[in-house]
Amino acid sequence: MTATAEQPAARSPKKVARKRAPQPSREQVLLDLLANTDEWHPFYGPTGALLWRVPGSADGVTYTVSAQSCTCPYDAHRRAQDEICKHRKAVRLYIFIGEMYAIQKRKLEQGA
Repeated sequence: MTATAEQPAARSPKKVARKRAPQPSREQVLLDLLANTDEWHPFYGPTGALLWRVPGSADGVTYTVSAQSCTCPYDAHRRAQDEICKHRKAVRLYIFIGEMYAIQKRKLEQGA
């Protein structure tokens, strides 16, 4: 009688988790967009509204952006979640900063 030794089941190699490069926070991306407003190209749309062509993350991609809308693919997705895309956030902040600047300038001129 011959004894047969059981062979251990072949183990599949463990998957090594690859570390992803740290991604910048949404706030950092937003600040980067605001820091590069000189790359935005303002123009008036067909209704006379002020719009901007804002560079996207991918090279050569630009989006048409206003405070109310953006042509990026994420805007519709975010809108469904009651959020707005980073491009619209940047434009809204840009407009707000400009309005605050104008208010402060008027106050200074009235005080002089």
